[in-house]
Amino acid sequence: MGFWHFKLVVAGATVDAGFQQWHSDGTEIMNSGAHPPNTSNFCMGVWEKVGTREYSLSHFALPWNPTLGSLYPNNLNIPMGEPVGTVHLTAKVTLAPDGQSFTGTFTQILYDTSGNQVAGSKQQGTYTGTRITVNTPLSSIL
Repeated sequence: MGFWHFKLVVAGATVDAGFQQWHSDGTEIMNSGAHPPNTSNFCMGVWEKVGTREYSLSHFALPWNPTLGSLYPNNLNIPMGEPVGTVHLTAKVTLAPDGQSFTGTFTQILYDTSGNQVAGSKQQGTYTGTRITVNTPLSSIL
C-alpha cells in the first residue's frame, strides 16, 4: 500500500513512468506519464498478496484516440474522441524488506473494442517502484 513512483521498462527502454497508489482494500490507481491526458492517462486495477512480500496486479486502461468521434457542440469542429480498446497489464512484484521499493515483471496487451488482441501489442518487461512519502524530494523521483 502507499504512493509510488513507478517505471515500466522493455528491453532497456522506459515505456511508461508515473505515479501510482496501492490501497488497503486491494484496489490501485495509476497516473501514466506515457499517455497524454486527452488519451486517458488514469487507469485502475486490483491487487492481492500472493506470497511473502509478493503481490499480483491486474490493471486495466482505456486508451482513446482524440481525433475520432463526433464533434463538440456549437460547431467547434473538435472531435470528442473515441475509445480504441482496453489495455490489460498484469504484474508480479516483490516488496523490498524495508518496504521502500518494489521490483518485478509485467505484461501488457492491447485489445480492440471487440476484445481481440491487437497484433504486435504485447509488451513484457521489468516493473519497479519507489515509495513516495511526505519527505520525498522531487530529485529522487526524476
